[in-house]
Amino acid sequence: MVDPHTRESRGFGFIRMANPDEADRAMQGVSGTEIDGRIVTVEKAKRSRPRTPTPGRYFGPPKRGGRK
Repeated sequence: MVDPHTRESRGFGFIRMANPDEADRAMQGVSGTEIDGRIVTVEKAKRSRPRTPTPGRYFGPPKRGGRK
């Protein structure tokens, strides 16, 4: 995930696997490894289904400075 304003990494990401067995193998293989000097921590999503979409249009986080 990338911060929309600074374009820098936010330090986390999401991965969807084809089935639970693949997910478990990937978690065991990656968790605790080091990438770019940081230890990787892997967790399973706590929700059983995706969130309900936001109604209407979503314009992202508020912009600084407002409109001119």
